[in-house]
Amino acid sequence: MPTSELNWQGILIMSVSLLSVTSLTVVCIILLFRNRH
Repeated sequence: MPTSELNWQGILIMSVSLLSVTSLTVVCIILLFRNRH
């Protein structure tokens, strides 16, 4: 089934993008904290 494969790929891409965004925000927060201190 190509449709299920496409959905799986979409979910994988979405999860990867979400992970990258969250990691980026965490890094930004850490940098801000370090700059304050």
